[in-house]
Amino acid sequence: RRRGRARRRLGRGAARVSKVAKSEASGGSVAGLALDAASGDVYFADATAGKLFHANKSRGFAVRELVTGVDTIYDVALDGRYVYFSSPSRSGGCVFRCRRDGADLRVWLGGLSGARGLAVDGDGRRLLVAGGPALYAADLDGDEVVALATGFGELRGVAYAAAGPANASA
Repeated sequence: RRRGRARRRLGRGAARVSKVAKSEASGGSVAGLALDAASGDVYFADATAGKLFHANKSRGFAVRELVTGVDTIYDVALDGRYVYFSSPSRSGGCVFRCRRDGADLRVWLGGLSGARGLAVDGDGRRLLVAGGPALYAADLDGDEVVALATGFGELRGVAYAAAGPANASA
């Protein structure tokens, strides 16, 4: 009965919350989270355990471990082919890249002081990286990395908002 009343208050079409995965690491915490809009799959990290996971929507959000052994994972981003994830503690800060199945893992960008927040821009050509005192843009097809803004105390996150009715300028 109590559950029914709560559902009525939330209204029709209200989202339900269910547990997708439980970290096996003691003291683990979910850090980055990225949603594949096309498939509904979710990619997320256990920050303290240094693990990257994939929850497959078509398999009832079955969770599979993709990457292990990274010092700390802070954020996760997706483009059409790859999963990117940041590690602020490895080599002063870096961004890893692997295929969506976890294959071909490598340090993709290194030397980014305190690399933390990640977002792929709307056209899928650049990865935005919030790292320490700067916001960087890295070309996904090449090696160019530019500082878009500097002089911050410590940037920890970045988000990209696609143009649309809610974001359109007047």
